[in-house]
Amino acid sequence: MFSRISKVERINITIISFSSFFQIGDCQFIDGGNDVLAIQRRSDILHTDDKDFNDYPIFQSYPTFLPIVEPMVINTNQLQPFISVGAIKIKGISSSSVARIGNTDHIRMRNRVMHIRDISKKLSDVSTPPEGTIQL
Repeated sequence: MFSRISKVERINITIISFSSFFQIGDCQFIDGGNDVLAIQRRSDILHTDDKDFNDYPIFQSYPTFLPIVEPMVINTNQLQPFISVGAIKIKGISSSSVARIGNTDHIRMRNRVMHIRDISKKLSDVSTPPEGTIQL
């Protein structure tokens, strides 16, 4: 693990949401993920047979992370043992994101979103509601 120390006098975060986090301190590994299934309809009815994550292949597959095989040469000269910051202001951290103060060896993040827009006719335009629906 790294030998530098992070110093922050002040941090202001407005919002953290959807499988995101803020961490102070060192860690070895971060593995975050977020799956979102958003169905937007233009109807006045509640569908009782809505879909599930298992109905979409995008949520069943996992990416293959190939190893980095390119040679890397890194030369560092750390004159001071501290990374000092006066203030950090973050408006938002969302959808499987990380805000960190400290050192991390490995980070792996994933965010999958399936957004469906159903712009079929409104219930007021249909004489009888379709089967499997509840009128609101």
